[in-house]
Amino acid sequence: MAFFNRLRQSTALLVGDTLQGARMFFLNTFVITGLFVAGAIFLIYSQPDLRYFGKVVLINLIRNESGIPADPAASNRATYLEPSSLSAPEYRVATWISKRYRVALEPVSALVKVAFVEGEREQIDPALILAVMCIESGVHPYAQSPVGADGLMQVMTTINAKMYERYGGTTAAYDPVTNLRVGIQILKMLIKRRGSVEEALKFYVGAGISGEDGGYVAKVLQEQVLIQQTMLRPVN
Repeated sequence: MAFFNRLRQSTALLVGDTLQGARMFFLNTFVITGLFVAGAIFLIYSQPDLRYFGKVVLINLIRNESGIPADPAASNRATYLEPSSLSAPEYRVATWISKRYRVALEPVSALVKVAFVEGEREQIDPALILAVMCIESGVHPYAQSPVGADGLMQVMTTINAKMYERYGGTTAAYDPVTNLRVGIQILKMLIKRRGSVEEALKFYVGAGISGEDGGYVAKVLQEQVLIQQTMLRPVN
């Protein structure tokens, strides 16, 4: 009887030690694996090349699992600019347009930057450029009128096809930045030819001959004033 008691105790001890050893083994394995994963994540995020490689691998994995084609370069085609890179007046205007027209701040930031840079180069008030953009399309890059005006600045694509040649053709009318730049060139040309912003705007909207602009010029000039006021508004 004593023999069986000792055997039972030995067996229980052996099983207990085995289970304890297994628990320690799996615990250590879990800790080591966690440290390895954390180290790998830190290394990947600290190295841009590894981060890009990891992004490609992840996208390919998702594509293989879901059947969705991957396109790692898609983000490079987006109209996007970090708002923090804008000057104070540019940032105030971008934020104002974003809220007023309910569009994302980052794409608007890119458009505001273009308007300020091109406006300075072409000697056109950026507030006027942005006012035309807002009134013409409501900051809708794919807006199209019944008469064939396209994009942010509602440029008549067919009539102004030659202006798109340097950008690869008329399909560039649907690229927001290109459309904005072409619209700026047309606005500059009309101001030079007509001698005033008011007359240029009448011809821009196609009311140069009839003179009936449906209040367009007044709307643009009012929007310009609001944007100018936003530019000059002190930071709270």
